[in-house]
Amino acid sequence: MTLPNDIQKKVDQLNSFIDNVRAQCTDIRDDMDIDELEFPEREDLEHSLEEIEINCDDSESHLDDFITND
Repeated sequence: MTLPNDIQKKVDQLNSFIDNVRAQCTDIRDDMDIDELEFPEREDLEHSLEEIEINCDDSESHLDDFITND
């Protein structure tokens, strides 16, 4: 599917944003693992970050499906 240039640019920016959010979640989880940080809400935070990463994957997949739909 060919999108108008202004829309395609915004879709590309959105994909970049999604990639950045996913990367930040991964970085936070990695930092917690490397530093072996322990705090009462750690498990809740890890679960939330994993959910955000899954949502990012789903969102990116939906955008890709839409764009490649002819």
